[in-house]
Amino acid sequence: MNLIELFLTSLPATATPSERIQRSLDRTWGVIQKAVLLGNSLNR
Repeated sequence: MNLIELFLTSLPATATPSERIQRSLDRTWGVIQKAVLLGNSLNR
C-alpha cells in the first residue's frame, strides 16, 4: 500500500472530499517536516 492510499483510507468516509484532501495534506506536510528534521539531525 502506498502512502497516498494509506492517508486516504485513514480518513473518515463521512468527510467531504475537500476535508479529506485538507487532512491528507496536513498529514503529508507533518511527515515531510519530520523527514526534514530527521535528515538535518543525521547530517550533523
